[in-house]
Amino acid sequence: MGKKSSKSARGARGSAYLSSGQGAKGTTASSSSQGAKLTTYQTSSSQATNAVLSASSIQGANAASSASSSQGAKATTSTSSSYGAKGTKASSSDREAVETTDSSSYQRANGATASSSDSGAEKISTASNSYGRARGTPQLQNTEMADIEIEDRVADVTREAANELRAQLNAIMTNLELFEINTKSSIDSGSLDTLNELNLGALKIMRDLESVGMEEKEAIVSVAEDVRRELEAKMIKMKEVSERERMEAMHDIYSATKSGVHELHATVVALMDQLKSITEKTITHTITVDEREYVKARDVQPIKKTSVQSHPATLELLMSADLSSVERDEKEPYLTGMDFLSDGRLVAVDNKNCKCIVLNEQLNVLGTPYTFKAFPRDVASLTENEIAVTVANSYIYFLSVTTGSDLTLIKTIKTSFNVFSICRWTSASIVVGTYEDPRPARIVSKDEEETEFEKIGFHRYKLGDSKSTFVTDSKTLVFTDRFDHSVYLYDTSHGGFIKVQDENIQQPRCVCAGPGDTVFVCSRNTNSIVQMNVFGEILGNVQLDIKHPYSVAMSKDASKLAVSNSFDGARKLKVYRLS
Repeated sequence: MGKKSSKSARGARGSAYLSSGQGAKGTTASSSSQGAKLTTYQTSSSQATNAVLSASSIQGANAASSASSSQGAKATTSTSSSYGAKGTKASSSDREAVETTDSSSYQRANGATASSSDSGAEKISTASNSYGRARGTPQLQNTEMADIEIEDRVADVTREAANELRAQLNAIMTNLELFEINTKSSIDSGSLDTLNELNLGALKIMRDLESVGMEEKEAIVSVAEDVRRELEAKMIKMKEVSERERMEAMHDIYSATKSGVHELHATVVALMDQLKSITEKTITHTITVDEREYVKARDVQPIKKTSVQSHPATLELLMSADLSSVERDEKEPYLTGMDFLSDGRLVAVDNKNCKCIVLNEQLNVLGTPYTFKAFPRDVASLTENEIAVTVANSYIYFLSVTTGSDLTLIKTIKTSFNVFSICRWTSASIVVGTYEDPRPARIVSKDEEETEFEKIGFHRYKLGDSKSTFVTDSKTLVFTDRFDHSVYLYDTSHGGFIKVQDENIQQPRCVCAGPGDTVFVCSRNTNSIVQMNVFGEILGNVQLDIKHPYSVAMSKDASKLAVSNSFDGARKLKVYRLS
């Protein structure tokens, strides 16, 4: 019998084949880190028996691998190609060793132990009665065993040796099982102890680390909380101090301001009361004296409606036109001033389109209009071929009118006050209404000489709140007060004035001289023309079919009256026969 063994750095491998009812395959394999593995193969006497084992007759244990003392040996069943041994046909490898025991049959058994070249050793042994110990058969390397050679070896083995071998193998199996159990218990016990020790150590380290971390964390949090509380306390204190100082400062400012305001208000009220008292006394005295002087100079009694001898005028519509059809402009025309030339042509200023136009009796535009760089406000005829136009804010344009109705500039003058309405005084001078000025009207010549009316003073009007005209025969200056719903009549020769109020006069706008000593007033809110004389007597009220009449003009022969309105979207120009 032959025996072959190989050693490695970590362990040894043993394989044993024992006879049984069906046959078992045993292989002992040991890994480099775990120890020795033992696998046992058993077959019956009628079957081929392949046995590979290493054991001594005294110990009854085969294939004890050399393993680390700390880890022990473990008997397992391995089919790994790198660590285990596998029973195969003898002709399958050049590294196999085959030994067969069979005295009763011609069956064959092939025993082979294959192991990796670097991991273990292979042993094949057969026991006999004569020798009492296992005999080793050399492994045939690099040679393939023929079937006939295997049969010869089987014939040499007797039944008695086979039976004895079976007994020894049974004893070996028992010892191996005990060894495996003890080894496994030892390994498991040692591993568990070691694992428990490692776990305890790890837990201790973790507890120590956690304890240190928690202590440091608690210390840091404690310090941070102290700092936060300190800062919060300081901020609250600073806020309280700041709020207290702010409230004190606000109280001081409020007290000082309130006191100052009260003092200033009291002073202003006192001054206003004094001024009002003085003004009322002065105005009352002036009105009383001036009206007395006015009545005395006229040698008439105070005006009474029953004493008026003038007759009211009647109006008959001659021509009407929509301003949008008269002028083809982007903006709807707005005629803020009109006057008649001596030949019956009508001149008008279009405030929205900054133009001055000439119209015939059919209200058609004639000639070439004159365009201004600023807004024109009113127009007055001086002679048969010359007109004057007030232009924002303090300019007067003198224009010539040709027979073909072309308008050309003669000269421009600048006044020292804001100009608005305009009417003829003489052929070389005009009466100009003002705004934002203590004098309601002034006289301006073509030579740029300005003259004020004596004994005429009133409060300042805003732009559009008052318009004026002059009645030449009576030397009476007439101007309207829009929001006081009044008309004032001033005697420029002797002084004094008359204030006229009537239910038919509501927001009076433009005014013009009428026939004799009468005037026509446009009453915006009643949509009518009111006629009165210079004594303040209301002569008549003519209702119009247009809304918000604004400008009015009478022809030189007192036969026609032109009226235009300011209502957006429905502006018209109407000419009436006056009788």
